[in-house]
Parts: sequence; C-alpha cells; structure tokens
Amino acid sequence: MAAAANGFVQENGGGWADAAARAVRTAADRVQDVAQTGGRRARGAAGGAVREMPEPTRMAEEEIQGAVTREEELPIPRFSQLSVDEIQQRLRTLSQSDLTVIKGYERTHAKRPGVLDAIEQLRGSEPWPGYDTMSPDEITARLQNVPSSVARQVQEYERRHQERQEVASAAEARTAR
Repeated sequence: MAAAANGFVQENGGGWADAAARAVRTAADRVQDVAQTGGRRARGAAGGAVREMPEPTRMAEEEIQGAVTREEELPIPRFSQLSVDEIQQRLRTLSQSDLTVIKGYERTHAKRPGVLDAIEQLRGSEPWPGYDTMSPDEITARLQNVPSSVARQVQEYERRHQERQEVASAAEARTAR
C-alpha cells in the first residue's frame, strides 16, 4: 500500500519516509510555535514600524521545505550542476520565498559558503508584503501612494535584486517629490 505524506511516499506501512515526514512535521510545528510567540512580542514592541518583516513562521517553513525539496522542484533548474558563480547570478531574480527554499536546500546538501553568503546578502524584507509577486506596472502604480522612505527602500531592493529600470526610475521620481 502506498500513501503520500508531505511529499514522501510510504510503502508497506511507513519506513524511513514515514519517519522523515513525522520529523519534518514535528520540527515545523516547534518552529511555528516559537516563531508565533516571538513574532507577537516583536510586533507589539515595534508597534508603529513603517515596514513589516516577513512572517518568521513562513520563512522557517520555507527553509524546512527547501531542506526536503527535490532538486527538480527548486526554482533554479539543474541547481547542483551549476557553479557557485552561475548560481549567484540566478539568485538575484528570486523572491524572498524562493531564496529561503534555496537556502534550506543548500544548507542540507552542498553547504557551499559562496552560495550561502550570496543568499544572505540578498535576504531582507520586501519593501511591502507581496512585493515580489507584483509586476513592474503594479509596483510603479503603488509607488504613487507611498512615503518617500518606502520609495527609497524600493530603490535599494531593486538595486540588490532584479534591477528593473522602470521600477527604479519610478522609485527615484517618487523620492524626488
């Protein structure tokens, strides 16, 4: 009998796949409990902060997901066959969520310092929640209604990541007002 459990296939009542799935679920539950408690405290202390950090729970879950993800499912095709330089070039275009998955995979597998350092340099909060999923046109439209401090965050984020000229120009125009 075969049944799926969090992406693992169990055969004949379980075995290593069942044990691995239970271990990942247990770890994810513990991380979520700690992150939710700490996240509530941090949100209360930060009260009037302009920018919201990504949910710690989601980031922890994505890193765990990366640790158990198969290479074929990574956002960078042929990941293990690429050089550190080739990976570093491709990382810039990834969302924060994808970077977290890649980080979890890399930490579990090759542990290449050049890849992990590059991910760390790209890590950081999006200028606003959902930014990475927005098109350049959507970002440009939203820039019309944000404070200049947020527009500066967009400029910095774009400089470090995708370097989309139309977004950078719109952010620069917003900070000039």
